[in-house]
Amino acid sequence: MYRGIHTPENYNCVSAEDNEAGKRTAKLLQGSYDLISQYPLKEETVRNLEYNAEEDDVKEQYESTLTNYVREQTKLFIMGTIDINSDADWNAYIKQIEELNLKGVLGIKQSAYDRANAK
Repeated sequence: MYRGIHTPENYNCVSAEDNEAGKRTAKLLQGSYDLISQYPLKEETVRNLEYNAEEDDVKEQYESTLTNYVREQTKLFIMGTIDINSDADWNAYIKQIEELNLKGVLGIKQSAYDRANAK
């Protein structure tokens, strides 16, 4: 059952590993899971987080660019335009995500979440 969280158990609902596109999708999902599992996540829905002015500035500056980059690269990985099996391609992808301030965006979301749950 897909719960909206990237976990290895959820791969079968979004990819069939008996074809090349499915294999690339499964590898991309595993890589994404490995990346986000470095950060502690709770399996719950979080809505209506409130950001302070500084957080809003960081969020506005980086979040849409980061999201658009991840979406575009995901398509390219799945289509095989970028080789998901290439360490160089994968490392370039991760490096670019880091340069697009992934840690900063996650940090402001965590701060907003912590404030919301302190109430």
